Amino acid sequence: MRLLYYAMVEIELPDGHAVHTHEICENLASLGHEVILLCPRPRSAVPYAISYKIAGIPFFGYALHRKAVHFLFSFFYLLKYAIIFKPCVIIDKNTAMNPFPELVARMAGIPFVVEINGIGLDEIRGSAPAFRFIYRKLECFKLKMARIIVSVSRYLIQRHVDEYSLEAGKFRIIDNGVNALFFSSHDRTALRRRYDVPSDKFIMGYVGSFNLDHDFTTLLLTCRRLTDEKIDYHVFFVGEGTKLQETKSQAENLGIMPSLTFMGKQAYQDVPGIMQTFDAGVILMEPSRVNALSSVMKLKEYLASGLPVITNSFSDEESGLSSCVYQSGIKNPENVYASIRRIIANPEEARTMALKGREIVSGRFTWKSTARQYEDLLVQIS
Repeated sequence: MRLLYYAMVEIELPDGHAVHTHEICENLASLGHEVILLCPRPRSAVPYAISYKIAGIPFFGYALHRKAVHFLFSFFYLLKYAIIFKPCVIIDKNTAMNPFPELVARMAGIPFVVEINGIGLDEIRGSAPAFRFIYRKLECFKLKMARIIVSVSRYLIQRHVDEYSLEAGKFRIIDNGVNALFFSSHDRTALRRRYDVPSDKFIMGYVGSFNLDHDFTTLLLTCRRLTDEKIDYHVFFVGEGTKLQETKSQAENLGIMPSLTFMGKQAYQDVPGIMQTFDAGVILMEPSRVNALSSVMKLKEYLASGLPVITNSFSDEESGLSSCVYQSGIKNPENVYASIRRIIANPEEARTMALKGREIVSGRFTWKSTARQYEDLLVQIS
């Protein structure tokens, strides 16, 4: 099967910008499909595509008028590959403002699939009413043109069904996966020396983006209590985003900066090693996003690394992961604190839970199994 995948993402896998996109394309290709990924031309060439091809579309920046020029270029690239590649399916990853993928699919008579990983209207809240109106119209048009819409959670599906009066039957849930081998065990002692991680303290870590979805305030309040009670701990934050400066300011106001390290964005290939230096991984979501992402990729990466995980966000009870993590509740520093004390007091219990989680994600949530779900879906509609 020939697949044309268009994603409005900057493809630089070593910087971790498009892990999901790369893994889907790579594993579909490994199943014997021909895959071409159309994406904004990367700022630096990264030759990581092994089994599929990348075609870069000129990209001029993230300002709206600059993205509009990229969208116009994308029309000609999509049309070119629709003609010469003759794809069986065109997949569009969450590009709500670009109407050209669905138009090209319709012109060429090719089945069109949309992948949604968030709620665009939430992300542009606060924008001008005119912009929100145009965004809503374009996204509605795209979703109604799609033969199938793929998402990672029932919550996202229901939000889009309600917002745009869509048929629930055209949605499919496909879980995110994890590259368990990539996140397998490393030399913890050597890595702690490399990253100057104290060996005599309880080490927590957060790896990911500092965006509006994540609740850092609860973690910082918990840290204040740990400091007050003279518990030796340290927290490493890895990543960047719009909430980064706000988080640092809160930490300074709480007087806990000596116990925190903000490492900034790290090369993706270094992330597994950094995770291995932690005693526990933390991923807390804001109330509006709890259960919105029942397939949180970072949660699976923590578990694949063999870490105890403190979290408040996953809704897939059938996955069996609920017994492998410390559930903290919503905006509840008390529960986060209790989870930390429990991990410190019962390290064997924490290790057992973590190993069980690693066994589950390594066996069930592989990118290969995710690609097979895509394959089954695409075969049905092509």
